[in-house]
Amino acid sequence: MTLINSLNQGFVTMRKLALVFVAASIYAPSLQAQDQRLKLPTYHLTVDRADLSALYQSPRSNVRYPAQFSFAGEVLECEVRFRGGTSRKYPKKSWKVWFEDSSNPVGVRELNLNAEYSDLSLMRNALAMRLYQFIGHPAPNTEHISLMVNDDFMGVFVQVEEPDQDLLRRYDYELGSLYKSEYHGGSTAPLLDYDTYLYSWNKKVGGESDYIHGQRLFNQLLYLTYEDFAERISLMVDVENVLQYFAVVYAISSLDAVTKNTLLYFDPRGHLQQILPWDHDASFGNYWTGEYRPDFETIFDYVTLRHHLLFQRLMEYDSYRESFWSKVNFVIEHGFAAVEAEIDSTYELIKSDVYLDGAKIGTNAQFDNEISRLKGFLTARRSFLTDFSFFEKNLLSDLYCSDPFPSPDADDRGVVFRATSRSPQAVMVEYITDLSSYKTWGEGITVKKLALFDDGRHDDLQAGDLVYGNRLVLPKNYTGLVPYSFRAGGYSYPSNGLFYINYMATKTFALNVNHAGIEEYQQLQIGDVYRIRDEYFIEIINAGELNLNLSYCSFEAGEYFNRFMFPPGTNIEAGSSLILSSNRDAAGDLFPDSPVFGNLFFAVSLGDAMKLLTPTLTVMTARVNETYSAVDLPIPSIVINEINYHSADDLDTGDWVELYNPNDASVDLSSWNFRDDDDDHSFVLPGGTLIEPRGFLVLCRDGAALESLLGVSCVGDFDFGLRNSGELVRLFDSDGFT
Repeated sequence: MTLINSLNQGFVTMRKLALVFVAASIYAPSLQAQDQRLKLPTYHLTVDRADLSALYQSPRSNVRYPAQFSFAGEVLECEVRFRGGTSRKYPKKSWKVWFEDSSNPVGVRELNLNAEYSDLSLMRNALAMRLYQFIGHPAPNTEHISLMVNDDFMGVFVQVEEPDQDLLRRYDYELGSLYKSEYHGGSTAPLLDYDTYLYSWNKKVGGESDYIHGQRLFNQLLYLTYEDFAERISLMVDVENVLQYFAVVYAISSLDAVTKNTLLYFDPRGHLQQILPWDHDASFGNYWTGEYRPDFETIFDYVTLRHHLLFQRLMEYDSYRESFWSKVNFVIEHGFAAVEAEIDSTYELIKSDVYLDGAKIGTNAQFDNEISRLKGFLTARRSFLTDFSFFEKNLLSDLYCSDPFPSPDADDRGVVFRATSRSPQAVMVEYITDLSSYKTWGEGITVKKLALFDDGRHDDLQAGDLVYGNRLVLPKNYTGLVPYSFRAGGYSYPSNGLFYINYMATKTFALNVNHAGIEEYQQLQIGDVYRIRDEYFIEIINAGELNLNLSYCSFEAGEYFNRFMFPPGTNIEAGSSLILSSNRDAAGDLFPDSPVFGNLFFAVSLGDAMKLLTPTLTVMTARVNETYSAVDLPIPSIVINEINYHSADDLDTGDWVELYNPNDASVDLSSWNFRDDDDDHSFVLPGGTLIEPRGFLVLCRDGAALESLLGVSCVGDFDFGLRNSGELVRLFDSDGFT
């Protein structure tokens, strides 16, 4: 039994997809579309030569170009561009195609065609997806196809199902939120700067506010105590799915699919239900550059897995660790046999067309040899992992730092660190003093190490008490941030540590070295708290006489894991205030004279204890939220621009009103209320209703009639009629004001 036959049912329509583009000069002599030598399903694209040239001149551009897609006698209008990250620099490009909608013979709206240029076998990604499916784990469908552009043969591609609503429906998932991790920002640790979520977690399904699900989960993963994590994790995450995903990743050495190339699905309640795979060409011994690495046959530890917060927290518990290794054993005992069969069937299926593919990375002989190399990897990896075990941890606790705000003026620059270990082991603090800017992508840094001791002579309390300590002395006159984490047995505490901090910084500890000490920071106050519907605005006041740097400081409310960390570069002047909000855009309008930070991802309820924390999570100031303060809301003016009632018999569009927004900003009309002069006649506008700046919006009684006769879409349907006898029509905002 092959995986493709047993598990890719329902993918018939996906077979009908493909596309192609390429500068003809880099390919072998062209094959005409009718050439019968091609055995795979063959797709044809017709692209204007000037557009094709523009694509190759700017391969990283996301500009789409019009094209025609042909298959099985059907011709479809579409748009195309290159896809991928690093792969866009390769001679053989990967492609993305958009159709107007999915009501077409190919059955999809978006089509992904992967060149698999860095994989001599052209099948590793497909093998990985089918392995997941074989063990019952959700994964995108894949299919090999041949591609022609303007009658030039572009080669063999792997068609990969788009991670979208259709994928979720195929697995009977509710339409929650689906994110694709990118740029190694997917460690499941909370990101230090909210804006980083926008490009670390590419939103495939769901609205902008859905980032709140990730923020909430990631913060709990970071801050939950050992006991609370054990109690809560199964309520937040489908643990078996997570362990199954990582069992496959570990078995096939897919190093590039841990902190990127993952798909996280949250259900509508915000629970992480699935991790789905994406882009596993760097697997089965293949490095992302295309180099085969024999050491991947026996690799057991790698940096991305070491710093994946969710995985590492699960590995703290014997039961989850045992379940993980049980799943690894199932993959190597049963999954690898299925993969071996799939290698043979896929090779026979694609080899004829691959031999004709002049754009692939290697020769035909190298393609043939890669088949035996794939099987050799499976044999070697199975042998290595049989009866193997790893990830057992000797945990640290009671992480301590004596001074979160060391002064550059003090003669004694020493900062004491301590940590408690369950049993003897080497313990250290890793820290960085040369990360000058968090805005420079990939800035060079040096991770320094401070060894901690349990000998009674290094500020570690008593010798042999398993409390490790030492004193760090910073350079004289040094100022700035010093992010740090503890490390023992090869593991970081917190687990994300300093991973990729100069690319996608995540929350960790830090020293904030400046001329203000803890006494000055204790002059900070938590001021008024405002609530408007489900949005919160918290005033932070600097009542002292010094300007303060709040970088890496946190605001906490309610439960202890509800913490918002101020990003690097956050400053508050003496005698001034700033606003922390769940909605930065709204806060900017409401508090135009104050700097705004966000987005806050938790409620601030009445009775909540609110705290400002140092960069080492000790308390600077605190108070209870006893009331919400009133805020003067600027009510945007919305004009009822036109009213239609008693339409002509030959053009009966039903009753409707047209609204006009004369403002320079969009207005959210969610929960606004439209009425006539009878209060019982009421229509509440649905959530998410926006009217654009200087834009129009129609409210209607019969949306179908209005759209069919005039081609106008509207918001409706309200269930009462309008009259022409001096009737009053009214529009109320969500707070009940006209």
